Amino acid sequence: MTVIDKEHELTEEDYKLAESRGIDRKNLYARFHYHYWNKEDAMTRPVRRHSKSPWRAKCKELGIVDVMTYDNRLRYGWDEEKAATTPPMTREEIAKQNRDRQRKYPAWVYEEIKKNGINQRTFQSRVGKQGWTLEEACTIPPGTQLVDYYRNRVKELEGKMA
Repeated sequence: MTVIDKEHELTEEDYKLAESRGIDRKNLYARFHYHYWNKEDAMTRPVRRHSKSPWRAKCKELGIVDVMTYDNRLRYGWDEEKAATTPPMTREEIAKQNRDRQRKYPAWVYEEIKKNGINQRTFQSRVGKQGWTLEEACTIPPGTQLVDYYRNRVKELEGKMA
């Protein structure tokens, strides 16, 4: 027969002491047996209560965002109204956001490349090896040298001024 140390079991006195501190029996039991808190912490740490915010109730009422999402958003620093009324992102929106974060260049660059029919490798070579600016690399037509492009632009401007 093994003897269990008093520190490793909860007594009726412990439950009463915890209840006097606002911690119910179920919570104390869960903290001690399931979450493996030490006895002192389980009996003394106050239970976290959710705010009585009107937006929390509104959250349930509107059904846009579930309460757990609302609470997490508050922990991340969102204001209460925005946390309750902003719908969650779809999988496609999340994927797009992640893609945009991983991109080396801004989104407008990729749009310009596509619009002007410039190959991705051509663009990368222009920026990386040849030292072109982003705007030059994604707007000047393929097969055009930078020097030739600017010579033609100067001629165009001279022609307009004459």
